[in-house]
Amino acid sequence: MNIVVSDSGKLLKVDLTPPAGADYDLELWAANCGVILCQETSPVLGGLDRCIIPAGSTYRVGVLRYSGTGEAAVTSELEACFTDGDCPLGTVCDIVSDPNKCVECVIDTDCK
Repeated sequence: MNIVVSDSGKLLKVDLTPPAGADYDLELWAANCGVILCQETSPVLGGLDRCIIPAGSTYRVGVLRYSGTGEAAVTSELEACFTDGDCPLGTVCDIVSDPNKCVECVIDTDCK
């Protein structure tokens, strides 16, 4: 499966949710399959695998099945941030807004 992202400067999040009791892993490749950009394995059978990378290109999603059967769900989101750590110093990720964006801290304890 390919994901084409034309909005650079944001983050691409790709989630893989395998069937319960199955062991599937997620890989995110550059479009030409020459470079693995993210490889995620959940230690829990049926557990969520997640990759978050800077966006702005075409990517190929790989799903590797090690055990179990059934269909896995692959979802993707494009946002400015997903956690406070994605934002510059002095800002936090406002996950309540749509879309997520980095905003200035309201009080000093919001920023770490």
